[in-house]
Amino acid sequence: MSEKARSNDRENEVAPRLRAILDTAVDAIITIDERGIIESANPATERLFGWSEAELRGRNVSILMPSPDQERHDDYLRNYLRTGEAKVIGIGRETIARHRDGREFPIELSVSEVALADRRLFTGFVRDVSERVKAQTELATRVRQQAAVATLGQAELLGAGVDDTLVAASAALADGLRMELVKILELLPDDSGVLLRAGVGWKAGLVGHTVVPIGKDSQAGYTLAAGGPVIVEDMTSESRFSGPALLHEHGVVSGLSVPIEGDDRPWGVLGVHSRERRSFSEEDVHFVQSVANVLAESIRRQRAEEALQRSEARYRSLVQTAGVLIVVLDADRSVIEWNHEAERLFGVSRDEAIGRDGFELILPPGERDRAAAELERVLGGGLSTGYENCVVTRSGELRTVLWNAKGLPDETGQVTAVISCGQDITERKRLLAELGEKETLAKLGEMAAVVAHEVKNPLAAIKGAIEVLGGRLREDREVVGEIVGRIDELADVISDLLVFSRPPTLRLSAVPLRGLIEDAVERIRTDPIFEKVDLSIEGDDPRVPLDTDRIRAVVTNLLLNAAQAMQGQGAIEVRVVHAADGVEVTVTDTGPGIPEEARPKIFEPFFTTKARGTGLGLPIARRLIEAHGGELQLEEAFEGGTRFRLRLPAPPA
Repeated sequence: MSEKARSNDRENEVAPRLRAILDTAVDAIITIDERGIIESANPATERLFGWSEAELRGRNVSILMPSPDQERHDDYLRNYLRTGEAKVIGIGRETIARHRDGREFPIELSVSEVALADRRLFTGFVRDVSERVKAQTELATRVRQQAAVATLGQAELLGAGVDDTLVAASAALADGLRMELVKILELLPDDSGVLLRAGVGWKAGLVGHTVVPIGKDSQAGYTLAAGGPVIVEDMTSESRFSGPALLHEHGVVSGLSVPIEGDDRPWGVLGVHSRERRSFSEEDVHFVQSVANVLAESIRRQRAEEALQRSEARYRSLVQTAGVLIVVLDADRSVIEWNHEAERLFGVSRDEAIGRDGFELILPPGERDRAAAELERVLGGGLSTGYENCVVTRSGELRTVLWNAKGLPDETGQVTAVISCGQDITERKRLLAELGEKETLAKLGEMAAVVAHEVKNPLAAIKGAIEVLGGRLREDREVVGEIVGRIDELADVISDLLVFSRPPTLRLSAVPLRGLIEDAVERIRTDPIFEKVDLSIEGDDPRVPLDTDRIRAVVTNLLLNAAQAMQGQGAIEVRVVHAADGVEVTVTDTGPGIPEEARPKIFEPFFTTKARGTGLGLPIARRLIEAHGGELQLEEAFEGGTRFRLRLPAPPA
């Protein structure tokens, strides 16, 4: 058999097999020539495009393409034949095809080239990917919807306001469902209708102002009555309700609505609408319901926060208007509440106090350990009543407060904070002390009169007799001098006692205060204790109505005390300041300062830190200044040492 005969036999065997493959292939297989003219098409082509092979043969393949590919296909083919630059041939890609009825659908296209002896053919393999694209689109839609719900939920958890959440929900639904219209309707308090509270796609001016009825012809009313999702695919054929004017005016055809739940009644309705006929899947309903649930939770949270804010406002009003100190500390002693009375007493605003250590804020160091033990006891469930301690104000003033305290439990019942109600009893204690002091002074005055009569006069006689004896006993003059000195000291004690026990009688005259102080300094500079003391006087020289001898005695006492505290070495500064509300004199030394434990007692009668002394000097000085209508206070000098501040009323204008 010749080679040609054998070749013909092989072709006769292959051709039927090839035709069988083409006829049974699922994908469309189309062959075109160099001009784009269809030469063959398998049966799958007819199933895919609606054209038979006989109808397609001899026609340009562009008939299967939508614009603009249809108009550009021949140019693509000529360009490839001229340049060899392939854009489709040998490269698979997804594109869009056109059915005989004009419908467009997605395909996966791959083109191969066959070179014959005298021409070239191109074979296209076409696969319909509509279902895959649809599935991908639906998946992308679900992912987008889930992301939208997650974003809304996260914003709600972070405390976004209801108005912001309503706007965000409307946009999320419009984007997630590709809907033209979204509405969020709030049920009015009297159930007379629903207010278009938020939405997308409505005519200007409607959102926030339009009230939709909820009768039988309303989709919103039907949704509230149904208590679940309501789907409308064609409003023109809907038999359950006719729909309100709002929907008809906007050309609504299809829609989906769900109720937004409230606490004891529905809050409102969430709806999405389209101007074209639209079907809604179960996933679409789930998406809309999920958004409605987020809105319901946001509304509940805002209502709860508003109720809490009202409750807190009432609580804060009570706390702030109470006529007592109210301070709340947590277990770490940090201030979590601080009322107006606390601001007034301590000179610290609420904003400054919140978050600070309450003990460091108002308690002197010596009071903190005892207060810490009391706080721990109350945190453990105890009740504190009648607890009294010393507090310090921003200006450094020491006050006495009487406290009652109780633990504050959290939602689990554990005591995590303590509320303390306090009353400033400084003036009460002072008045009681003054009353006791007056009673004591009255008795002391009676005793002083007896002492003056029964002791002072005999002392004067004894002193005279000793001095006479001293003139005769030359070898014992030192002993006699010591006896006379001790008699003088005893006479001074009796004089101090008389001054302290009797109300001072003042002889007032307007004198230059600084000049009076300089005079007092000149009189005591000769005292040996001032030999190595640097004593300076600074400031103004106002004329002040005062008793010259009394004020000179006060200044002298303060200067002597300062020199003795420094043991005759150091500096004393006296400063006079004239202000609108009075005159101040400060006496500051560079000594060791007064011990912390002695400071509260420094003005008490008969209390002294000296080895010798009556303890009446400072109490007498304070009584004399108070008799002038002024004040004498002890302060701690920032640079060390001691500072006494003397205040006198301003002279008449």
